[in-house]
Amino acid sequence: MLVSIPRCYDSHVHFLATGQVLEGLHLGSLRNPVDVANIEIKPNFFRGEWLVGFGWDQHHFKNQKWPSKDELDQAFPDFPVAFSRADGHAVWVNSQALSLAGYLSNESVNRLDPDGGMVLRDSMGQPTGILIDSAKLAIDALIPAYSKNQNREFYLSAQKYFLSRGFTHLRDMTGTLEQWALLKELDESGQLSLYVEMNFVIENPGDLDRALQEAQTASNQTKGHLRVDGLKIFLDGALGSEGAFLSKPYANSANRGLLIWDMKDFSAAVQVAWAHNFPISVHCIGDQAAHEAALVFKKLAKQNITGKICFEHAELMRQETVDLLVGLDVTMHMQPCHYLSDRAWLKGKVSDLFADAFPWQRFQQAGFKLQWGSDSPIEAASVENNLQALRLSAKDGIPPLTGDPLSFHSHPDPSWGINSISNFSISSLDPK
Repeated sequence: MLVSIPRCYDSHVHFLATGQVLEGLHLGSLRNPVDVANIEIKPNFFRGEWLVGFGWDQHHFKNQKWPSKDELDQAFPDFPVAFSRADGHAVWVNSQALSLAGYLSNESVNRLDPDGGMVLRDSMGQPTGILIDSAKLAIDALIPAYSKNQNREFYLSAQKYFLSRGFTHLRDMTGTLEQWALLKELDESGQLSLYVEMNFVIENPGDLDRALQEAQTASNQTKGHLRVDGLKIFLDGALGSEGAFLSKPYANSANRGLLIWDMKDFSAAVQVAWAHNFPISVHCIGDQAAHEAALVFKKLAKQNITGKICFEHAELMRQETVDLLVGLDVTMHMQPCHYLSDRAWLKGKVSDLFADAFPWQRFQQAGFKLQWGSDSPIEAASVENNLQALRLSAKDGIPPLTGDPLSFHSHPDPSWGINSISNFSISSLDPK
């Protein structure tokens, strides 16, 4: 079937990271941790002395268990290694990396996990080599940054990828002023063909002023193919690494995930964003993270403090949470394609909370706006994958979407990229 989408929009991507993954070491095909020893290592897989990679998933391993530093120590004993999980919320490192980050010191056994993070440990209290959410920041800080020329090539590689898949408009969720400046150079030189909206990430409460200033500076430079969209906060982690904050423990565990921000700090950041006319984009995957955010938004609304709210992912949300948000200016930026990856283990991991999974019909009934995305490079940027996910999820008992699903892949501003039309030949997909 031939379909056309005006201003074909991926409403949640990590633009620069997409290029980095395309050009780097991808571990998505890894089925046994010990097989890392068979990887062909290329010079461009290193950042300084660090070997970096992306894309492993313990659910693809035969035993479905977390890997450990032991496999990496055996394969790569001579330099630090940091391999990011497929969701980007956990990192698998070797002993050299743990030592450089201070996680193998004598005091580390008794060190508390950082707020909003988890360090997986063995029976002796020693780190196993898996660091989740804010616990991995100590590793991130040690890995040398890419050069400006490298980042330029990553952007061009990612742009080629998105254009090849029919997308003309992107919403970038991990922006900085440095990235904005480089994209501005590409736009002014005629090399930027995509229409790009950027969200500036507030990493923690102390980072608010920096993110706000960068977003304001970029807003004054908005033109052509570039716009500032808003400010973003990561409120919890991801389901695959069990950092998404749930109202009930994950199966066979006492762990409920991670609430990364204190809610008073979160409320203060929201108010600052709105006071400067920036939407607030909130990474919420777990049902309790979404509920905590909704309580803040509802409390502020009672004080006549309102603004644009963007929920990022919203994979689990209870009806009582939806009810709190009714009447507010809410857009749900969802990635149906995550269901294709999560389908094999989601129900077993979240138990009866599965009834609140991917609740797009619930959102429609509440009158919220919907936009589809991919979360690239976490998932492939693909209109067809999102359509397939909608079909399979309905077959699996998730209340189906109503209306035209392709409309949620169209950028809502008809004046931006007015002549952008993408044509797709969508196969007739029979859910299996």
